[in-house]
Amino acid sequence: FWDSWESGKEFAQRMTMWDAMFMAFSPRDRDEGLAGVVIQLVLRYLTNLTLGLGAAFVYFIVTVYGLIQSYGPSLLSSVMFFFLVLISALGVLAAYMVGIWGVAG
Repeated sequence: FWDSWESGKEFAQRMTMWDAMFMAFSPRDRDEGLAGVVIQLVLRYLTNLTLGLGAAFVYFIVTVYGLIQSYGPSLLSSVMFFFLVLISALGVLAAYMVGIWGVAG
């Protein structure tokens, strides 16, 4: 889970770096003050983080499904484990998203 989590955060950092580079070369953003640029970068980072962690969540769930299939448990056991992992991972993701967007908002 944490490897997927870190890959999502790294995705957000890379995309924010590209956004910052394009903002620096964009002629329409030169009229804004430093505070406006910083606020834009923070909001773009939060958006990129949401996208990156969402994609990492999907990757993690697919990986868990593959792990369950390779283990070969009974149908009831595999379904219960899958939903337990799904709800747990979704809870962590939702708490993190509510926390960062709550602080930003």
